[in-house]
Amino acid sequence: MSKRNCKIEFMRFFFCIMVILFHSGRRLSIHPLEFFGHKITCCANGYIGVEFFFLVSGFLMGKSVFRSIEKDSHGLHQDLGEETWNFWKRKYMAVFPSNVIAFVFVFIACAVEKSWRGVDLLRQIMNAIPNLFLIQKMGFDYRSVNGITWYISAMLIAMMILYPLCRRHYSFFVHVIGPFLGFALLGYIQNRYGTVSGVRTWTVIAFKCVLRAIAEISLGVVCFDLSRRLSGKVIEPPLRVLATVMECAGYLFVSAFAVFALPKKYEIICIALLAICITMTFSGLSYGKHLFDHDIFRFLGKASLPLYLNQMFAIHIINIFFIHSRVRFQLPILFFALCIACVCSHYLLKSKDLLEKVV
Repeated sequence: MSKRNCKIEFMRFFFCIMVILFHSGRRLSIHPLEFFGHKITCCANGYIGVEFFFLVSGFLMGKSVFRSIEKDSHGLHQDLGEETWNFWKRKYMAVFPSNVIAFVFVFIACAVEKSWRGVDLLRQIMNAIPNLFLIQKMGFDYRSVNGITWYISAMLIAMMILYPLCRRHYSFFVHVIGPFLGFALLGYIQNRYGTVSGVRTWTVIAFKCVLRAIAEISLGVVCFDLSRRLSGKVIEPPLRVLATVMECAGYLFVSAFAVFALPKKYEIICIALLAICITMTFSGLSYGKHLFDHDIFRFLGKASLPLYLNQMFAIHIINIFFIHSRVRFQLPILFFALCIACVCSHYLLKSKDLLEKVV
């Protein structure tokens, strides 16, 4: 399997836009459109895009674990605690600098929109500390700005728990623990709460979204092992055609779930389909990988993180300056503001890297 699967990079961008539209539709009160008797929403169920990111995160974690196991076979053994910490630190530092920049942008925009002054401003700064350091889903969620970083916080918590377990018992994890834990937790969440969405519900020991992350990252590890086994096999063209049709149908069903606001009981079907699609996409079992082997798709995948982190900045800009404009004007302005924030973030990160090299 290649280091960068550009089809996955494109889907990363696609589902990022889906999540942005979901938040924009809710924050800007965008009403559904009627089309031949069907309501087309602004991705009213677009939160399902987060499931894609959790599954891919689990897939990549499984890949890291398997590489470490291969190093062990060559006599390059590392202490499990140190290895887990190093893995987690790499994940944390991959997002933390971008999060700090986006946090500053969003906080300033939010402060302007809500006219925070004096003690109120100080209180909001204090409330924002857990979000800034991505620890809010450990139980310190003070409802601060840029709450969309809950996904990263939940992912980091889940990985800290799952990595050593998967590393110590890889075969048992991918055959037993991962599938059981994944579907059992998702079944519990859906039976108890009716939906995987909702990020502030506490479930005695953890936020519901942390259980959601643990479940789907576990399934992502299973996807990696299946993909690893499939990628080494010679598949006949008819089976590859069938796999391609299934892959496209899976992504289309999930997109329909988001746009047409299908009942939430179908979430589990969407998650299962995403797991199948990700396995096929990474393994190369389906056709079309070469169509995405281009720098533009690598760029779109790389842009997904700053787009995701800065989306609330753009929404606040709309609320400050264009709240009374029509939706057909708001959405283009929103994405323009989002692009400006991402460009600024990019150059600030480059300046940071340059400064580190000089120092």
